[in-house]
Amino acid sequence: MRFHIAICVVTPLELLTLLAVHFAVGLTTNNKYRISENSQSFFKIKNKCLENIFLALRNTVGMMLWYNLDSEGERMLRTYYIFTCGFTAIEENIIGKMLPDKKSVLVSADCFTDLVACNSYAILIHAASVADEDFKILWNYYLEIGTNALEAVIVVGNTDVPKQLKKRIKVYFGFEELCQDLKYILLSAYRSHKKTVNFSATLANAIVILSKIRCCPSITTVQLSEELEISQRSIQRYIATLTAAGEWIEYDKILRGWKLTDGKSVLWGDW
Repeated sequence: MRFHIAICVVTPLELLTLLAVHFAVGLTTNNKYRISENSQSFFKIKNKCLENIFLALRNTVGMMLWYNLDSEGERMLRTYYIFTCGFTAIEENIIGKMLPDKKSVLVSADCFTDLVACNSYAILIHAASVADEDFKILWNYYLEIGTNALEAVIVVGNTDVPKQLKKRIKVYFGFEELCQDLKYILLSAYRSHKKTVNFSATLANAIVILSKIRCCPSITTVQLSEELEISQRSIQRYIATLTAAGEWIEYDKILRGWKLTDGKSVLWGDW
C-alpha cells in the first residue's frame, strides 16, 4: 500500500504566528508562570484559538501520513512538473530543451482542468486550442485564489485576460516571441517553486515527528531519523522547535525515547 503525502504551503508569517501562539501556551502552562484558577475564561479562549489555528494548519497540510514510499512515490515527490496545453510536438520538443534541470518533466495535459488540478511550477497554454469556456474556468480559478498560486502561467495567442490578472498572466502573440524569454521564465519559476517545496517539506517533517512521538511513546531519535531519512541532528532540532512552539516533549530515561507529557499534544488538540 502506498500513501502520497499532501504538502501545501503556508507563508512564513503564518508559521511564525503559529509558533508564537504555542510558545505563549508553553509559558502560561509552565509552573513558573502559572496563572490563577480564576482565569478559566482565558484558557477557554486560548484553547479555542489554538483549535482553530491547528484545524487550519491540519487542513492545509492535508492530514499527512508518513509511510515508506516506494521508488515511484519518492520520484513523484522530487519531480517538478511543467504542464502544456495545445502545443505541437515540435513546439513541445523545443520547450523540453529549455527545462531548468533533469528533475523537471514536461507534461502535455489531456484535459484542460488538469492545468489547475495538478501541481506544477509552470503552465503553458496555446490559446488557439482552448475554448472560451475553459479560459473562463481558468480566470475564475486565479481570481479566486489570488496570490496563493505561485506557478508561472503563460499564454500564447490572443485571449482576453481579466484586468486583475494581467500582471499575473504572461501573454505572447506567437511561439517564436515566447522562446526568447522562456528559458529565463522557467528558471525563475523553478527556483521560486523549489524554495516553496523546501519550506513545505520542513513544515511537514515537524508535524510528522510530532505525530510519531504522539502515537509511539518512547520512539528514539535513531528510529525517527531512519523513518524520515534525515540526520539525527535534524531530528533533535525539530524537537527543540516543537518544544519552543509549546509542545511538552520530554526524553524518558527509562524508556530511552521521546514522549509527550501525559501523552497529550497541543497541536493535535488533546488538551
